[in-house]
Amino acid sequence: MITSLPNFSDDFFPRLLLRKHFIHTANKILEEVRKKHVKRKKVESEGKFIFVGIHSRGTDHIQYEMEKGFKPLKTNYFLDAMHLFRQHFK
Repeated sequence: MITSLPNFSDDFFPRLLLRKHFIHTANKILEEVRKKHVKRKKVESEGKFIFVGIHSRGTDHIQYEMEKGFKPLKTNYFLDAMHLFRQHFK
């Protein structure tokens, strides 16, 4: 187990670096999305922009959910969650 390794976090996480190419590409895409949104919504303050990531384990987790009898999440679950987030941070 990871917690039994002394100084695991101190040794591991500094080595877990993303390649600059991937960071640059991701930032470029996010900037394009931000510009389109600001233009479409005509937002006054371009500096107040927050990106929120949603991770859905739609492939590897399905078997586990079926075995445990979980109800599969539908698209509306995520849309409702995004709506609540927008309302909370207005």
